[in-house]
Amino acid sequence: MSHLLLLKNGLVLQQLAARLIAIEPGGRLNTVADYARETKAGQGTVQKALRTLEQIGAIRVQPRGHLGAFLIESNIAELWRATGRSYVRGLCPLPDSPELEGFATGVVECFESVGLRLHLSFLPGSARRLDELLGGSVDFAACSLAAARTASSNDAKFEIVYRGSPGTYYAADSLRLLSKRPLPARRALRVGIDRSSYDHVLLTQAWLSTDRTSRRTELCDISYHLIPDLVMRGAIDIAVWHQTNRRLQGSLEEVELIRPESVIAEDTWKDVSSLALIARSDDLAVHAVFRRLVDADRVEAVESEVIRGVRIPRY
Repeated sequence: MSHLLLLKNGLVLQQLAARLIAIEPGGRLNTVADYARETKAGQGTVQKALRTLEQIGAIRVQPRGHLGAFLIESNIAELWRATGRSYVRGLCPLPDSPELEGFATGVVECFESVGLRLHLSFLPGSARRLDELLGGSVDFAACSLAAARTASSNDAKFEIVYRGSPGTYYAADSLRLLSKRPLPARRALRVGIDRSSYDHVLLTQAWLSTDRTSRRTELCDISYHLIPDLVMRGAIDIAVWHQTNRRLQGSLEEVELIRPESVIAEDTWKDVSSLALIARSDDLAVHAVFRRLVDADRVEAVESEVIRGVRIPRY
């Protein structure tokens, strides 16, 4: 495939492949003149690129006279590779919770069902993941639906391509206040906050606004994944924590459950607890792949099995 992209019509081939992924089998293609105008290429170059896509088995087209040409079959994996990318690249939070392990297993299964490779990388902090997405190092990023809505409304370069149900990102009973007991009595309470995480900021501020202890607090900027270590060392006293697969040490085993309904509105919790995937709004191929391949019901069924321990995570 790679040698085809080096040909004179390689760029046109990539642009056409990205457009054709979006067409369901049975759909009508645009005219050669339309594609020539969109790709700023000659009609002969467009026709040659279409023939190449047919020759490699990416598409099968049927002309129907004055009705135009129709897409009879399409191979999503071949079309994706024809865009110049060998696999789909995703960036997720650290896979240290049953919810995220289950999601990763389910979405990988969707891609593998058509022979398309999915490469997942992991990075804490939704803001950091979205920066990587904007920079083009990945094709999509995972975050909460709340973070995704905020990002897409603030920046037209982002668009949501997948929305999960409530509980797919944070299970209802998975939020904790992680602290080392007893809490200090005389000084201000040092509260850890990771400002690179939209959800951690929202949940921390919501908890502080409803805290009834009347304690003075001091916000300490930290990296979320270091919270257990920072609490154990006494660098911070307390922090909102999403319960993970990590085994906590000593007195950290005793943590307080946060009931979301007591600190944030129900609609806000639904968005915070739902997993979403976000892509660049101009990446037509990614949008089409998720629309055609990734079924939320299928992914969530696999996620449920992983959470219940009846399926081994695989991603």
